Amino acid sequence: MSTKSTDNAQAIFLSDQERLEGKYSPETLAKVLGALHQDGLVVLKDVIPVDTIDKFNTWMCDDADRRLRDPSQKFNFGIKCKQRTSLLLEKTRGCAQANSNA
Repeated sequence: MSTKSTDNAQAIFLSDQERLEGKYSPETLAKVLGALHQDGLVVLKDVIPVDTIDKFNTWMCDDADRRLRDPSQKFNFGIKCKQRTSLLLEKTRGCAQANSNA
């Protein structure tokens, strides 16, 4: 087993046949799992059509802009920005408080 570290995640592409069948072949799945084991992540290329991602991105940007214009919207530390980390911060603080009380 190789323990060599790389800075680049491996990218795995679906074949046309896999796309038609809607699932990875055992060979491709082995590559995916090998990359995940080696690097801790793997990039699955062209799984979601680009136009779907573009539509989702447009919706997310419009939603963020709408929230920035909404005077009743609460923001992280009172600062208006497009980062949505308040829930993560709350969970992190909750874990830290639980650990300090242990």
